[in-house]
Amino acid sequence: MVSNKVLCGLVFIAVSIMLVTAGCAEKAVETVSKPQQEAAKPMAQAAPAAAEPNKVAPVAEPNKPQPAKVGAVRVALMPHQDDLTTYKVITESRRTIGWEGSVPDKQTFKENRNESRIELVYTQRIMAADPQGRAAAQITIKSLKCTSVLKNETRVDFDSSRPADANNPLAKIIGQSYAIEFTPDNRVPTVFDLATGRTAVGGVSDASQMGLKILSPEVIQERHGTLSLPAAGEDLLAQGDKWKKIKTFSFGLMGVKSFEKIYTLSEVKGTGDRQVVSIEMNAIPTVQIEEHFIPEEKAGEFPKMFDSTDSYKGQAVVDLTTGWIDKCREEMRVSWVAALPAEENDPNKGPVVLQMSESRIYDLERVH
Repeated sequence: MVSNKVLCGLVFIAVSIMLVTAGCAEKAVETVSKPQQEAAKPMAQAAPAAAEPNKVAPVAEPNKPQPAKVGAVRVALMPHQDDLTTYKVITESRRTIGWEGSVPDKQTFKENRNESRIELVYTQRIMAADPQGRAAAQITIKSLKCTSVLKNETRVDFDSSRPADANNPLAKIIGQSYAIEFTPDNRVPTVFDLATGRTAVGGVSDASQMGLKILSPEVIQERHGTLSLPAAGEDLLAQGDKWKKIKTFSFGLMGVKSFEKIYTLSEVKGTGDRQVVSIEMNAIPTVQIEEHFIPEEKAGEFPKMFDSTDSYKGQAVVDLTTGWIDKCREEMRVSWVAALPAEENDPNKGPVVLQMSESRIYDLERVH
């Protein structure tokens, strides 16, 4: 059979990875920085859009004359002050590790699962909007369902609609508000007014830590800024036009993986006084990574032991008339496989295979 030394090495890798919750979803929440605790500042004081990182631009061939576009539109969020809408957003991350082949019949070699799921319903009110499309919005949480599983053990199971959960620390998150600034291309450069909500749910229990995660700046930026739009100046796009954005994921001990998200404007249609666009997204792996992931780029030897496959796709619908995203869904899946052959002096024993898979799902829907 496979040597004990090599097998123990794979066991160590599997156990180490599973001690990090699904998709690193439960990594320690950093203290909110002072600017994020301050009240909203006048939008005129905000940094100009051109100075912000990760600006999304349409894909175009340089120095090639662009023909006139029939039915072209500006694909951007241009909300109106005092507008109010309601969203439901579901975020899921799931990691599984399993063994196949000649492995001992022990609990260590049973399939392990880490999982995190958060379903949030919130209202979004536009507090301010300027002619360039930069806006500030107040987000108020209306309902929450969430679960967290670590190594097959349920650590958090909360539903704000269940009377039995009324005394759970997560119940204190209902009715809490925070604010965001967002740009026409749906970046969220600023998150503020978090202190009250974080103080309400703060604590050391698993539920409290989940609440702090939900109200962390990084998670909020992902919640509201997953879809990337091509608001570069006044560029107009027609059906079939494309734009792109680099997206990097962290997989803890398995390092980081980056994708080039290629968006295509698949349909432009008008319904009455509304103009709505549909968008398709297909991503391909890339060596480029987002700047803030550079410290995690070198993950050591673990990833080199595995072969990996991946898939990352998405769809979205945007109402250009109201300036709202009607729906957006993105789904990323990665799998890793490490296979070790049986020892030559024991042909009756087959190889040992360690398989891991991870998925991240983001599903946003405007409910009214």
